[in-house]
Amino acid sequence: MPNSNPFCETKSQCSDSEAASLVAQYPQLCVSGDFADDQGPVAGPVTFEGSGSAWFAPLGGVTYHLLCKDSVWHMNWGGWPGVSGDEDATGGSIPYVSFSSFSTAPGACQS
Repeated sequence: MPNSNPFCETKSQCSDSEAASLVAQYPQLCVSGDFADDQGPVAGPVTFEGSGSAWFAPLGGVTYHLLCKDSVWHMNWGGWPGVSGDEDATGGSIPYVSFSSFSTAPGACQS
């Protein structure tokens, strides 16, 4: 039987229409694991702040975005010339989304 909860879709599916309500429901997400930009690994975990229909984290001149893109949860980063990248989620749903080497959880990261 399919899951009747629209926020529990498979393969990290999302829709632009639900993104803003999820940001309101989860204004902060903790991203932990091994993620990096072109300058090397990012010390984590990192708290992403929600605004509009995405979550953001500015780190050392590079801004990370977690958003719904092409119906899949997606992380991208950029800011300095030559420092950019992106990755689609591999599974899960907000607030628990999995990527190849990092994942999200609800709330601010605990130090």
